[in-house]
Amino acid sequence: MERNVGVDSARREPLYRQVRSSLEEGISLGRFDLNGSLPSSRGLALELGVSRNTVNTAYQELISEGFIVSRPRSGLYLNEEVLATISPLRRPPAAPPAQVRWHDRLRPEHDTGLPEVTKPSDWQRYPYPFIAGQVEARSFPRLAWSRVLREALYEPHLHYSLRDGIAADDPLLIDLLCERILPGRGIETFPENVMITMGSQEGLQLLSHALLGPASVVAVEEPGYLDARHVFMRSGATLIALPVDGSGVVPPGALQGTDLLYLTPSHQHPTNATLSIGRRHQLLALAEQDDVIIVEDD
Repeated sequence: MERNVGVDSARREPLYRQVRSSLEEGISLGRFDLNGSLPSSRGLALELGVSRNTVNTAYQELISEGFIVSRPRSGLYLNEEVLATISPLRRPPAAPPAQVRWHDRLRPEHDTGLPEVTKPSDWQRYPYPFIAGQVEARSFPRLAWSRVLREALYEPHLHYSLRDGIAADDPLLIDLLCERILPGRGIETFPENVMITMGSQEGLQLLSHALLGPASVVAVEEPGYLDARHVFMRSGATLIALPVDGSGVVPPGALQGTDLLYLTPSHQHPTNATLSIGRRHQLLALAEQDDVIIVEDD
């Protein structure tokens, strides 16, 4: 029986993977004696012009995944369970698999009509690339970054850099935040009150999951950070827009009926305005009066 197992050394795919793919195709199309033994590794290597190790590696993968079995002093054979499933000699050709109707299965999102932040892939070619979240490579502190990266791979940091922290963050980082970073922002807290996330969007998602629901109302800046709006809307919450001017967000007369107020006071997104001290005190008083949680995105 013609086996039509072949490899192409010009392809970038490793030879053993090509051998395995050819074997799988030959088996599924009935090119082998499905009740007999498969070609020996030596014979197949000579036929294909590859090393015996290449063929053995392909066979070992098929054995480890249960497609074929090795019988002592006999050879390699198709697993009977696989044979009963794929053999074209034992059953008629299978009908094409039904297509999954993903549109019917995916849950509709509440933020479908909300614009997305545009981030062109070639932003670095722009003369003035005002693209949020991208690093300007020429001014990146590469030497300092490399130095601290090396330090992270030595004691006392090594254990915390490599471990699976499970439900705990790096205690060295937490202590540094509590002692040096947060006090400068007016926050005095203990390590058990600090959680490290992969970024602002993950932090907002956690807050949204914990605090918001379909009956919630969130006040946001207008214009404001679009990704935060997406997160809040996906919880089912209703958004109220507060205008922004040169002194930051304009405080409303009251926050009654609002569950959460989201602000970027230090560098307002996207205007970069700084919220004035008077408005900060005014918003804090309104939040205390109407029992509103303020989320500050620093």
